[in-house]
Amino acid sequence: QEIFSRLNQGAVKLSDQEIRHAIYPGSLNKLLLELAKTPAISDFGNTTKDSREGEELVLRFFALQDDLAAYEGRLSRFRDSYMRENANASEAKISKLRSSFNSTLGICQQIFGDTVFTDTTKDKPRQSIVHYDLLMNSFSKYKKTQIKGKEAKIQDAFEKLCKKTDFQKTLSGGIQNKVSILKRRELWEKMLKPIMV
Repeated sequence: QEIFSRLNQGAVKLSDQEIRHAIYPGSLNKLLLELAKTPAISDFGNTTKDSREGEELVLRFFALQDDLAAYEGRLSRFRDSYMRENANASEAKISKLRSSFNSTLGICQQIFGDTVFTDTTKDKPRQSIVHYDLLMNSFSKYKKTQIKGKEAKIQDAFEKLCKKTDFQKTLSGGIQNKVSILKRRELWEKMLKPIMV
């Protein structure tokens, strides 16, 4: 693993996920490959995917579900750690992860449709990893039956969230630092909770 990492310092730079794919083979890696083919992930951002970006999107969801106590601000290292610790996860755990991802993505699509993971208040709306992280994390706690009939209210709340000054502040500078991630979750939870009661 160390030799491979050192070789990567050469002329052709590999992405973080390409390195993870090479040095952490196993059941989790196979699951990432599988779920990255999901249309909402493979088409994320309407850009041509390379460097295993789809797999990294899926990995983000799994890693950020865990307690962020160990997260020190370097998301790439946090994902490295998750991949290393779960590289050979049991069949039962893989099944649970697959179910959680598919269910959560389905809920997000149920609510937002074609505008999922997008800030529609912008002049040129486009999908954002920040919104993906936030929504996937928050809706992983719910079932589709709990969402049914509340889609419009949730959409409206999310639009209001995107316009909030406090929320916008978390999108400048270190958007992936722990404080920013937790602040976005706090702001969103305050708006979502009354709808879900």
